[in-house]
Amino acid sequence: MVGMSELQERMPHITAFPEALGTGIIVRSAQPIGTTLKCDLQSFIDEYGITLSRFRADSLVGRMATAGRGGSFDFPDWSLPLFELYDALDSASRGAIDPCVGEDLIRLGYGADLTFTVERDAREHTGSIHGRPTWRGDVERHGTTLVTHRAVHLDFGACGKGYLVDVLARRLRTIISGEWLIDAGGDMAINIPDAARPVSIGLEDPADTASAIGIAHMSNGSFCASAPSRRHWGAAYKLHHLLNAIDGQPAHGVSAAWVAVPAPDTVAGRPAATPKNGDAIEATRSMIAVDSGSDDHDYAVTATTAESADTVTAGPGGITATADATEAVTTAGPADTTAAPAASGSARSSMTDLMPDSAPGLAPDPPAPEPACTPGITTFATCPTAVADGLATALFVTEPDRLAQYFSFSCALLDAGRHAMMSEKFPGRFFVA
Repeated sequence: MVGMSELQERMPHITAFPEALGTGIIVRSAQPIGTTLKCDLQSFIDEYGITLSRFRADSLVGRMATAGRGGSFDFPDWSLPLFELYDALDSASRGAIDPCVGEDLIRLGYGADLTFTVERDAREHTGSIHGRPTWRGDVERHGTTLVTHRAVHLDFGACGKGYLVDVLARRLRTIISGEWLIDAGGDMAINIPDAARPVSIGLEDPADTASAIGIAHMSNGSFCASAPSRRHWGAAYKLHHLLNAIDGQPAHGVSAAWVAVPAPDTVAGRPAATPKNGDAIEATRSMIAVDSGSDDHDYAVTATTAESADTVTAGPGGITATADATEAVTTAGPADTTAAPAASGSARSSMTDLMPDSAPGLAPDPPAPEPACTPGITTFATCPTAVADGLATALFVTEPDRLAQYFSFSCALLDAGRHAMMSEKFPGRFFVA
């Protein structure tokens, strides 16, 4: 295993954006990021917030929320891949992932005022089954122009932070050379040309955020995590931000999800996020018991689970990243891509067994749909972090095999009973009890 000093030698330059989206963003790089580039990145981060933040009344999203009769809202050109990704996630999840879920979050107490107080009749109004606006039914999209006919509360938290990372990564690639890593509260874009020298990523234990329950290794691509462990409220932590948009209630069948998406293959011309023509994920066909973590493992970074395109530091789960937060990083040796072996006597048939039994409003599966991210048609195919971010959320409400009809990715899941599964090509392993 490579020690911390070598990582610091490989990526000695640290650039921090501590206020970005509440969670903060840290960039480690082999080459220095000059003042001009840092100001350019900060300027776009600010523009991103004033456009998409549901916590700001002066943002475009904030104006849509107060437009009682709706209106026409022109978003910047850079928002097109984000909107197209939500189109695909909405289709893949059968409506369980929907940016209109912002209204449900407000009713459950996670609004701009951060009261974390649930409205008395919230359950009677949350979700599309109770008439809440939907992305497909109540938002007309013409490119980057959104047209509504009533107030719509959008929340781009499922993949908005990952998309911001992708935009920043694209700018880094055009200006600096060598290795770099962007870490936005556990949503990461990694650029290491030498595949034999990956970084190690600790898989954070949702039951103990100071520990890890596994390790992954990546050299070139994106890695994202989702869990309610860092953002929950209410009695016995039954409320959190990972909702099923159909009933508007928190999803409880999965405790944590990790998703890896490779970087776009510019040589072969195949974007990383394109579908595999309906190929399902080849999952380990049994469950494993997961250890509570070990201090004997070194990590380049930890895949924390404080994801949200618009978290605030005052709220539960909000974390503020600073340059000092990166000083405890180390690297590991060659990637171990072997899935952890199954514990005897705990066989289950499929990763779909992790999905909750009660998913209100779900109809029987229709015939296999046309993949929503065909090369040359969609634009989000070159945004692997946004895809990984969105899928890490979608796995709480949608079967992995169905998502695999729309996207190429690998994943690992931990259910509420601390049983874990991972797809065959997931670049890591769990610590088996």
